[in-house]
Amino acid sequence: MARIAEGALRNALLGSPTDPVLGRKAFPYVRYVTRKGEVMLTEKQREQTAARQQRFRERQQEARRAEQAAKGLPALPSIVTIPGHPRWQAALLSAQALVTQVQEEMAAYYDARSEAWQQSDSGTEFQERQEAVEAVLASLTELTP
Repeated sequence: MARIAEGALRNALLGSPTDPVLGRKAFPYVRYVTRKGEVMLTEKQREQTAARQQRFRERQQEARRAEQAAKGLPALPSIVTIPGHPRWQAALLSAQALVTQVQEEMAAYYDARSEAWQQSDSGTEFQERQEAVEAVLASLTELTP
């Protein structure tokens, strides 16, 4: 709302052309341009802005490195054309460990249920999902050394 009011004030002061279709000022919003009398940034201000942006990028990279370290993954090579085999192997081993945990928990859950439930439709569907998880685990085992 304030932007429209600013734009209307600017149109009234600067004499913006009227839109023939709408019958109102053509530019109701404020444009972000340098106006006469405004001073552009100095070299020092531009350097400070660049330094602030660089520090931000460094903080973001450090946060990504810390996140990867928390996951136990080695860093990617600094040269993008070099493949990251150690990282990929670590990620596959981590995935294999998680799928193994899921498979064991599913087996314990299935075994803890009654035989009537195991024979029911719900038990049969659960057993099919459990077999799918076991297939995924077998595929991951083939991929990891």
